Amino acid sequence: MPDADHLNVMLDAFDVDGILRKFPSSCKELWWGKKLSGVRVDLRAATPDLMRELLAAAWRRKAPSSLKKSS
Repeated sequence: MPDADHLNVMLDAFDVDGILRKFPSSCKELWWGKKLSGVRVDLRAATPDLMRELLAAAWRRKAPSSLKKSS
């Protein structure tokens, strides 16, 4: 969390475009150097549905294979 009002969520670049189109007022591109790495979420504008979707996508990206099977 860069500050109390924002959350950085690391996603595959493929997923970022869809999130930005679906939630333009809540999310902005997150760049790590020259690489698109995810989204910065404005928590004041984020809905519970958005947060569920983002955290599930981040989980799929990084979770060990053995744990993904049970989710």
